[in-house]
Amino acid sequence: MKLIRKIIQKIEKKAQANNLLFKIYARPYKKTVAKEIKLGDINSEDIVLNIGCGALPFTAYYINKLSAAKVIAVDYDRNAILQAQKLMKKLKISKEQIEFLHLSADKALENCNYSKVLAALQTVGKNEIYKKIRLAKDKKIKKFLIREPRKKFYKAYDKLELPSEAIFSKVKQNFLTFDKTLCFDFDRSL
Repeated sequence: MKLIRKIIQKIEKKAQANNLLFKIYARPYKKTVAKEIKLGDINSEDIVLNIGCGALPFTAYYINKLSAAKVIAVDYDRNAILQAQKLMKKLKISKEQIEFLHLSADKALENCNYSKVLAALQTVGKNEIYKKIRLAKDKKIKKFLIREPRKKFYKAYDKLELPSEAIFSKVKQNFLTFDKTLCFDFDRSL
């Protein structure tokens, strides 16, 4: 696992410096994000909070490119946000398309102008995020999408404990570390 992580870090560092390499490296995410856009009914009228965007914000990039939704991409790692901003500037992606903020998921949810939320696989505190969205009084967030790990990776990632009242749909994914995206529909659960 450590060898794979080192190889991926080297590739990602090169992808940050090269637009073409970024697009090639991002390509597997295109199909994944397209499925999530369909699942979450994301469109150009949405403002989508992308939790855990990382230094190579593939998800935020494709949400914007494929749906024209405005994306607020957050990460608690300040360096990741700085790298992501630098990369998107090179790709001529404006702040009006994708805005990057150095915030935790909890802080990002305090200023809630989002209609949809998508949490990355590596997001920590998935259960707390779910509860915060579900219990929000204003119900601005209509759908919450979250990537869930394959069974063999349960111990490596935070896993959402499905509440009994949850109304959700899901789509299969074909990644080594995750095999599904869940979508909680808060319009239907009211």
